[in-house]
Amino acid sequence: MHLWKAIVASHILFITLVGCQANQTKVIENKPVSNVQTDTIKTYVHPTEQYRLELPKEWANVKIEESDHATRFIYPSTQPNMYQLLFSIEVMTQEEWKRLRTEGSGWEQFKEITTDQGKVYSYLTPLDVALEGGEREQYIILANQIPSIIQSFLMDTKEKKVEGDVYSLSVPTEWEVSPFHDGQSYVFSSKQGVVGGIDRLVHMKEGAEVPYPDFPETVLVNQEPRILSKEAMTAYTFPVWKVRMTPIEGSQHKEELHYYFYPPNQTAVYDLYFYRPAVNEDTLSSVLNSLGWELTK
Repeated sequence: MHLWKAIVASHILFITLVGCQANQTKVIENKPVSNVQTDTIKTYVHPTEQYRLELPKEWANVKIEESDHATRFIYPSTQPNMYQLLFSIEVMTQEEWKRLRTEGSGWEQFKEITTDQGKVYSYLTPLDVALEGGEREQYIILANQIPSIIQSFLMDTKEKKVEGDVYSLSVPTEWEVSPFHDGQSYVFSSKQGVVGGIDRLVHMKEGAEVPYPDFPETVLVNQEPRILSKEAMTAYTFPVWKVRMTPIEGSQHKEELHYYFYPPNQTAVYDLYFYRPAVNEDTLSSVLNSLGWELTK
């Protein structure tokens, strides 16, 4: 990998190449561009990472290369063997980002855009231009638009946040989320009707909430006739039970799937439930994995 060192002064960009062609110095004119049109003609969305960028109309013919965790925007040169990068976006975990930045090898040249759900989104612009003549001038026009493109960066999330007293989770944006009167329980609905929800269950004694005795038996005592199976979820640090049930009489669903969470230092049990097959496996796993707890309250 070639490493580039740059010094910017009086609109002249001096670039020194360190590597196979060491001791060569290139001068790139960084001319100010007037009357640059930035009307958006295309919204680019990465297919797996779901970030979006607003591309100006001058970028209509720019080539886009995609991988699972990266996007590269390539200048559309008419020269058959010319590969001139405009900029690239890379996505990695925060651990990878810290490690690569300390190791060097060129990664220190990447600039962070944002972090989201444990991932770092960064970009790189090359400091050399091998193009000449009219293509070089057009490249500089496009390069001057890169800062505004980066500013348009937005996560194209397909989820909406649901927050309770000590929990939060995410559900698909197309679901309707309706709160109960307590403000801590919700029903989830799609175009096909109710697909699930989360209930805050409490055990009352003398008008006050008290901890559930003998969890989960006291929670399930009225559901025993409908229970198909139940199992403790050992992956959690506090008691969680997965319970399959037959649907209530008259329901259009084939099965109910409940996850009962009993967090520490809480009097309530939280019942996250889904109706099958209205909720498929991928959506179920996504919602379940998004569930987080703030147990300091």
